[in-house]
Amino acid sequence: KKYKIGTVNSINWARLLAQLFYYFAGYFQATGSNSSKVNFTVPSGNFGNVCAGHVARMMGLPIDKLVVATNENDVLDEFFRTGIYRVRGTADTHETSSPSMDISKASNFERFVFDLLGRDGAKTKDLFT
Repeated sequence: KKYKIGTVNSINWARLLAQLFYYFAGYFQATGSNSSKVNFTVPSGNFGNVCAGHVARMMGLPIDKLVVATNENDVLDEFFRTGIYRVRGTADTHETSSPSMDISKASNFERFVFDLLGRDGAKTKDLFT
């Protein structure tokens, strides 16, 4: 309370807003214009960086595809391949050389689904409970 400290981890909106910069900067460096569509491939654990790309696309940045790259902890890959979102237990979460991707649940994925469902909180809650 005394210092009013907050965290800027992968589920904090401030971090997602900062990550928007990467998409705009990367886009203009790659295209030099604003008329071409691009794809981004993003290593993903908690889905925060890809969620930032999704927000950048919603803001009008011409992104065609956001490709999610995962390691052995493939919660997101499994969802996009099968349509099934299966949170993993500790025993099913593997320790790898990419610890930020060693997740059992993609914390920012619900934000993405919330947007896909027309920002309907009740529908989103029903899917995740």
